[in-house]
Amino acid sequence: MLRYNFEECLEKTITIEGVISNIPWQHLIGLFEEYPFSDYLDLDNNEQIVIYSKTQILRRNVRIKATGEIIKLTGRSKRPGKIDDNEYFEYQMLVTNWDYINPKEPDIE
Repeated sequence: MLRYNFEECLEKTITIEGVISNIPWQHLIGLFEEYPFSDYLDLDNNEQIVIYSKTQILRRNVRIKATGEIIKLTGRSKRPGKIDDNEYFEYQMLVTNWDYINPKEPDIE
């Protein structure tokens, strides 16, 4: 599977699909007043990206389509010694629109 090239998408609006994860990896987390909700989106190529939205995505294990702007967060690694902290960054998304894709049964936990 191909990896996403989020560098090419930086500060552009794109649409991605994936499943809201129940198993978050360690990521940098930003705080955005206009986007108070954050989720971890598992992409089809086994990558995970943090997405921030204006409305809460309540269902888990259901596929969604998210449209928004790709941003670059910089900070210190959560894995000291394994990653060079001077250059650590992640691509994340400010979601302007999202929707469930073919929802079936309600997700009951």
